[in-house]
Amino acid sequence: IVVSENITEIQKDGQMVVEELKVREGDDVSAGQELFSYDTQQLQLALDKQRLELEQLLATIENYKEQIKDLEKDRDNNSNKLEYTVQIQTLQVDLKEAEINVKAKESAVQQSETLLANAVVYAPVDGRIQSISESGTDNYGNPMPYITIQQSGAFRIKGMLGELQRGGIVEGSRLNILSRTDE
Repeated sequence: IVVSENITEIQKDGQMVVEELKVREGDDVSAGQELFSYDTQQLQLALDKQRLELEQLLATIENYKEQIKDLEKDRDNNSNKLEYTVQIQTLQVDLKEAEINVKAKESAVQQSETLLANAVVYAPVDGRIQSISESGTDNYGNPMPYITIQQSGAFRIKGMLGELQRGGIVEGSRLNILSRTDE
């Protein structure tokens, strides 16, 4: 069997929707050619929502800081310091939790920005589209790559040798390969 030296598999992000597929099985592609693009409307809406949530968290943090300052002033001027200390500690815990949520939300925003920037997928190599799997799985439910590209250029010959023929082949030898089925 004559096969390509390398086969490149392109995975599709399972959470995203493909908007437009620009190639078909059997098409020749060159490195950098557009293969498909994701629907960016949903990505943009999700990114806008995440940015809004991040702004709300930042405003909450500022609010907690102001409340802590006010309670510290009141604590210094009052005789019942224990009640103010408990309230301050509660707000400090809420502040730390909000800061952790901000870091998580910033990470989510950055991830969404990266996804939006990479909404178009390009061919990494020159070759021919071997297969496109719309479902993402084979008949047995095993995951499959979305697009498989058989790289052009170098080829290999895969075959079987018997025990007797194996001893007669040495690396670097010239071989004449004939097909049993195609004269």
